[in-house]
Amino acid sequence: MAVAGTGPNEAMTVSLVELDSGQSADIVQILSTDGSRLLKLAGFGLVPGTRIRLQQRFPAYIVWVGETQVSLDSDVARDIVLRPAPNSS
Repeated sequence: MAVAGTGPNEAMTVSLVELDSGQSADIVQILSTDGSRLLKLAGFGLVPGTRIRLQQRFPAYIVWVGETQVSLDSDVARDIVLRPAPNSS
């Protein structure tokens, strides 16, 4: 789900499911319209502007948010749009 930016200097955005293990990225947007899901993610610190690091992809997506590890299923991970951090792999 790579989405090109609007201009030549815009960084590409990707879904969490497209990150490599060990890669860091900043959350740009969460595509879900489910209010309770958005509140739960916000409670874990998963909100736009937050930097996360993907630890593993299988059997669940495990991300670091600050000092907290969060486990996400693929449906949720697919809805998290990120801008990969430079030199984060």
